[in-house]
Amino acid sequence: MLSLMKLVSYLLISFVMFGAFTACKSKDPILNLKPDNRKTAQLLNELNDNRFAPEFLSAKASVKFKRDEATNSFKANIRMQKDSIIWMSISAVGYEAARLMLTPDSIFLMNRTERNYYKGNLDYISEKLDINLSFQMVQNLLLGNAVGLDSLDNIKRSNAKDSYLLSSLNKRKVKQLKQKPEKFDQNEVFYNNWIQPDYLRVVKISIFDLRTDQSALFKYSDYKPIEQQQVAHQINIAIQAAQTAALDIDFSRISIEDELTFSFRIPSKYERIEQ
Repeated sequence: MLSLMKLVSYLLISFVMFGAFTACKSKDPILNLKPDNRKTAQLLNELNDNRFAPEFLSAKASVKFKRDEATNSFKANIRMQKDSIIWMSISAVGYEAARLMLTPDSIFLMNRTERNYYKGNLDYISEKLDINLSFQMVQNLLLGNAVGLDSLDNIKRSNAKDSYLLSSLNKRKVKQLKQKPEKFDQNEVFYNNWIQPDYLRVVKISIFDLRTDQSALFKYSDYKPIEQQQVAHQINIAIQAAQTAALDIDFSRISIEDELTFSFRIPSKYERIEQ
């Protein structure tokens, strides 16, 4: 069995690790409209206007994590303040086992089962885990928003069967990357976003980090309306790295709130985990 600390670390890593290029169909499209030929700039503007970005959000989820032969299941209560805080309480067998809080520059983790805690900055965690840990990336992946589409100059657009595909790498270069990876900048990160055409919601995201050769694929399904927006209530993540892993997140509730608190009091007897 994985230790709780490693389990929470993998949960966090799952939202920021990078994905392989695949073209499988999303299992649960919202409708069956076909993508049209609107201009890429127009599509990006509409996608940005349609981002799911509430000021405060709370959610409850069941999470199943599998790495090799080890499987863990737990419940998670999640609270978010836009661009500021991601807070998570993790429970197993009816009791809180850990609490996690992420801010744009810091990470806090309290392990109740082992009575210890970690407090540090994201740069250190990124270096230790060899990933590009980003608050904005975690936030967007949790909310089902597109990632890696900041620069119009780098975006390649095509139409898949049931979705728009916005990518930082076109099909020809994908083939070149597989055949001759040494010709590419080893620090490059490549993004793919599959966008469902009628509600302009992401149904799949893949990102590829050439430097670490890590891969993961995020699939979004079970869309339900929340205040005039369609929001995914299931996220399935497949990870390819030194070890393969899978993470399934099933939201039983997602609510937009007027305000939330983010309690994170560490008992005085808890031992700090040093960097």
